[in-house]
Amino acid sequence: MLHIEYHPERKGRERLEYWVDQDALKHLETEVFGKRIIVTNRDDWSTEEIMLAYRGQSHVEAVFRQCKDDEHLAVRPQYHWTDQKIQVHAFICLLGLLLARVIEREARKLERREGLSALLDSLADIRLAMVLEPSGKKVGRPRASWQLEIADKETAEFFKALVPNKQPFVYTDGSQ
Repeated sequence: MLHIEYHPERKGRERLEYWVDQDALKHLETEVFGKRIIVTNRDDWSTEEIMLAYRGQSHVEAVFRQCKDDEHLAVRPQYHWTDQKIQVHAFICLLGLLLARVIEREARKLERREGLSALLDSLADIRLAMVLEPSGKKVGRPRASWQLEIADKETAEFFKALVPNKQPFVYTDGSQ
């Protein structure tokens, strides 16, 4: 693309002559720049499988970023010193991430477009109380019901879509 000629018989700056080959530059711009070369040892994979795996890398990186989020699902800080407790801590954190991703998937089905952190913030406003009432007999287990604290309508509907209104979660509106 860049051509250079040296002329020893000339003096000073005149010895060096250079110019840009416009055809070579156009070829680089249209055929080379912006392209990526992917090298793999997966000889048995098709080109499509290799490209899907490469593009899936960003999803994995997003999960690692989520695991570092200070407000939701962070693996740190962990105050453990034994290998077993560290493994259990990591397992619980990843289980929480998995459950949060299920919530995110269900939210997408309900056509909600917030990110995972925004969904978790929204659900954090939900407060659910178990109300125990006497059974009405002298001896007997108390009756339990679940009562949602008053929340904004959209968040309450989202919660009720996630958690079905059947035993043990039968909701009352608190007016009883």
